[in-house]
Amino acid sequence: MSKRKISIEDIARRAGVSHSTVSRALRDNSLISPKVREEIKKIAREMDYVPNAVAQSLQNKRTNTIGVVVTSIADPFFAEVVEGIEQVARTAGLSVLLSTSHRDFEQEIAAIDSFHRRRVDEILVADSRISKHHTQQLTQIAIPIVFLNSQT
Repeated sequence: MSKRKISIEDIARRAGVSHSTVSRALRDNSLISPKVREEIKKIAREMDYVPNAVAQSLQNKRTNTIGVVVTSIADPFFAEVVEGIEQVARTAGLSVLLSTSHRDFEQEIAAIDSFHRRRVDEILVADSRISKHHTQQLTQIAIPIVFLNSQT
């Protein structure tokens, strides 16, 4: 059995305020008095409220996610690169999605496309197979793409 997720509307009903007031209070918006903010946060904790990251990303247009494409995680060099990326991302409050291309150009392009559709905030591509002749395909992607250890 799945437990029903607590929503902002649930907190609003219990606090006797609007859902927009709850949303603002949980984001520490200065339009809400400190006393009301603390009361709403207390109710949210009591109700075990977990913010919806998908809803937040729709609102602020960021997923706080980085897509990383490497040739193989079995390669010790790329394993260390991914570990370093993950450590820096974690301290910045970002998540990392990982994909391997197995040194295959088509898989690399597919991974980049998948990350783009998932709305990651940035894509890092290590040891890319994309040549200068293929970069035109990437101009359609409106997010930063960084190539590491690449001739491109």
